[in-house]
Amino acid sequence: MTRSNPTISFDPVIQVCFAVDKFTEQCGYVAVHSMLKHASAPVSVMILYDSREKLPGADWSRKLKGFGFDFELRHQMVDVTAFRHCKDFFNSYTNYLRVYAPDYAESDRIIYSDVDVVFTADIADLHSLNIGRAMIALPGGVACGTRGEKEKPALRAYGKNDKDLYFGSGLAVINVAAYLQAAKLQACKDVASRFGPSLIYHEQTIWNCVFHSNEIFRLDEMWCQSPPLKKSETCKPFLPGIVHYAGSPKPWDLLGEYFHHSYKIWRDAAISAGMKNQTVTKYFDVCTLQRAVRIKNQYRVWLQ
Repeated sequence: MTRSNPTISFDPVIQVCFAVDKFTEQCGYVAVHSMLKHASAPVSVMILYDSREKLPGADWSRKLKGFGFDFELRHQMVDVTAFRHCKDFFNSYTNYLRVYAPDYAESDRIIYSDVDVVFTADIADLHSLNIGRAMIALPGGVACGTRGEKEKPALRAYGKNDKDLYFGSGLAVINVAAYLQAAKLQACKDVASRFGPSLIYHEQTIWNCVFHSNEIFRLDEMWCQSPPLKKSETCKPFLPGIVHYAGSPKPWDLLGEYFHHSYKIWRDAAISAGMKNQTVTKYFDVCTLQRAVRIKNQYRVWLQ
């Protein structure tokens, strides 16, 4: 059960939230390690997971403490029943967990991050960002008119025209009190109830529906830098910040070491986290093999 009126504190601890399942445990661990490695302030890590799945990352706290990081880690089980009919291509509900993050926050501001990332800058710089009166800070920003035809009815129903900006949801800096007072979680559920089955990027489009333009602060590109998937495309140098491995296949997927543009960045982060043999062991890992089957059609991008 979520809390409707959490106690808001102004302590110096940075609260960062990740959503994890069995398919993202490995990359999630590397993401958390890379974040803690660059953090200059104490960090409280919250792992959200679907109530119908097993506890992910049970040994993370023990492993990460061996690096001497200043952090605490807790798991939070979430019931995402309200989004069960919004099945995505992989029949997963982990993506919807981000909309619940403020309900479990223990501070005035919470940062949500996807797990397919590598942090290369201090999370304190993101936490201290002045977002003015905005309720949420999000990356990206393309015209709503560029979205798919299945998504446009939902966006238009919530007052978005084709020229309004459509933001990503892989990273978010959230004003907890404002989010709760505006009942944004319920608003997300309402969008899912009305349009969920027809949406493509469910959680992303849902957030774009429920937030008005003046409630969103546009994050700098440094906090969401995505390398291209096609080998034919040029990969520009990354700024210190966050490398977000959007799309699939990922560098940790099968054959990633041969085809992914930015494999070395993730590989170096994995080695730093103590995963020196990942290149070999992934070929014997059940979840990695299952994921390869799930994304088999997406491997075609590496041939382009």
